Amino acid sequence: DATVRDYIAGIQAFQVDGKFSPDQYRAALAQGTPPRTPAQFDALVRDSLQQSVIPQAIAESGFATKAEFERLLKLMGETRDVQLAMLPPPAADTAPVSDAQIKQWYDGHTQDFRQPETVTIE
Repeated sequence: DATVRDYIAGIQAFQVDGKFSPDQYRAALAQGTPPRTPAQFDALVRDSLQQSVIPQAIAESGFATKAEFERLLKLMGETRDVQLAMLPPPAADTAPVSDAQIKQWYDGHTQDFRQPETVTIE
């Protein structure tokens, strides 16, 4: 987590006057395509950093086994085809509902609202 925080804090797009700005961070993420939450961006950075561990470890070591080298070559040459579709949210259902309809639905689903008795002992 500290590595992810340090990496994000070092991104210039999230800085104001050379220092990390949480407000700038959230604003930049919200304006992105697609817009992301800080948690989503943190996960993206974490995944990216984890993927860079193997090549970095091989580069920093004095040697690499043939299996490690072949695995690295396969990973580096791996590609994915991705398509993105931005769909508008569905229209809200604003049909009027009467009290009688609510009661009828509730009476038909009472089991959905039941939980077994529980007790917490400290």
